[in-house]
Amino acid sequence: MHRCKVIAIQSEADKSDVIYRLFLFAANPNENKKEKMEHENRQWGLRLWSKTNLHSARVLSS
Repeated sequence: MHRCKVIAIQSEADKSDVIYRLFLFAANPNENKKEKMEHENRQWGLRLWSKTNLHSARVLSS
């Protein structure tokens, strides 16, 4: 299993959430891949949406 370093300042609640997620990853790596793909798709959708809004704003203001 490969390991990656996560550097962040987090509250105690966040730390327990991260530990829980790492536990889930260790238990089911395929689920983590699916979650990562869903996250990437959401990010792509948000970028597309914000670009569309920027374009609309430019058209409306000109």
